[in-house]
Amino acid sequence: MIMLLGLLGPGATGVWAAGRPPPRRARVPVTVPALLARAQPLRDRRLLPPPVQMEHVNTHARLLLRPDTRQGGFSAAQMRQLMNFLRCHHTQKRWPIDARLAHILYTAARHYQGAKIYVISGYRAPQVAREKGNPNSPHRRGVACDFRLEGVPLESLRDYLRRTFPYTGVGYYPNAGFVHVDVGRRHSAYWVDLSGPGERARYAATQPPPGPQRDPLPQLEEVPTDRSPHDG
Repeated sequence: MIMLLGLLGPGATGVWAAGRPPPRRARVPVTVPALLARAQPLRDRRLLPPPVQMEHVNTHARLLLRPDTRQGGFSAAQMRQLMNFLRCHHTQKRWPIDARLAHILYTAARHYQGAKIYVISGYRAPQVAREKGNPNSPHRRGVACDFRLEGVPLESLRDYLRRTFPYTGVGYYPNAGFVHVDVGRRHSAYWVDLSGPGERARYAATQPPPGPQRDPLPQLEEVPTDRSPHDG
């Protein structure tokens, strides 16, 4: 018994010394610093994925967007840059941008060989949303973006977004020249607006999503014409 205690160490007593297994250690909870460390940007820039170019057609601001963390996400510094880039171009006010929206913009551009992103509208201040007739617009929550990709037909971008990203709103604006996407919905939504720049909305009948979907989408929420499809 003395020899066994010597092998087990000075802290071994009682049932431990009798050969029974020690009690299981409680799991140590993951601390906030540890969680933040996972989102730290990669120091070796050679390991980063290729960036995509972004240009805002109203402010003429430019940004290089790419995931820059160990987990393939966007660091706090990158999201601050995106928040500044997608600020309300009417009031210059800023609002935090949803990380999934950033992911969709980047992934869509990379899908089309790194096509340049032209942004028409990102965040929209509440008073601007009210003036435009849609006080519940997802633009006012930093979860929506109106954009197009250089050299990519709007129809192709529209179809790609609809079949690839569930729980999103996709709006097709053929006469205004952009596609709208927003995130954070309980059901996917799709609409077509035939209005041109500065005109009142003219919604058209919608069709089911084209082709097989990469991820199963819930049944599309058809948007009544007596309310705005931007309503989350």
